[in-house]
Amino acid sequence: MDTKMLSNCSWTIPKRIEFNARDKNRMTAFMFACIKGKGHKDIVQLLLDNSERIELNARANTGDT
Repeated sequence: MDTKMLSNCSWTIPKRIEFNARDKNRMTAFMFACIKGKGHKDIVQLLLDNSERIELNARANTGDT
């Protein structure tokens, strides 16, 4: 995804999105975006821009944060 495109977006993230939702291993979207490689930097930034709504110190079943 083009980060220029993201910075030009006029939409905001709706309040109803559950940023702290977890999968069966207790991984959050933020965790996935961080570990899946450099192709997701824009998603990590988008999530960090909304970090007041994210449990940044969440732990997966493996203990990873």
